[in-house]
Amino acid sequence: MHPTDGEPAHELFLMCDDVEATMAELTAKGVEFTIPITEERWGLRTALRLPGGGELGLYEPRHPVTI
Repeated sequence: MHPTDGEPAHELFLMCDDVEATMAELTAKGVEFTIPITEERWGLRTALRLPGGGELGLYEPRHPVTI
């Protein structure tokens, strides 16, 4: 969970160690990304298109993780 300055929202993100490498690997397998990599205060993020048309967030954290 991350704090927000705007309206409360719910989003699901997958984390990865290297978002650029993960995007390249998934793009080579036919995955479509819906937004370019953007820098947030908590990490680098993008989103990929799900088969049903929805989006799933993917990010490389820039904060300590507990896993």
